[in-house]
Amino acid sequence: MNKEKIFNFLKQELKNLGIIKNEKNNQLKKLNIIRDDRLDSLKLINFLLRIENKYKVKILSSDLKSTKKQTLNKISEIILKKIEK
Repeated sequence: MNKEKIFNFLKQELKNLGIIKNEKNNQLKKLNIIRDDRLDSLKLINFLLRIENKYKVKILSSDLKSTKKQTLNKISEIILKKIEK
């Protein structure tokens, strides 16, 4: 497993939820899932549950506490670290 595969999964899930359409990867890597208006609380929870189910990890609120960790790029890194443990 690598970070790029995780990022592609996150991107596909956001497409499935109707959050994104055809944004470029550079834009998406900077997408803050907490602050983005397109993700309401139910969609955010659904998105996080899909991640947890796919990768068999728990995403804690402490994982996303810092705004720097709320981007798709950082979330991909967090997931990769949890998988590798």
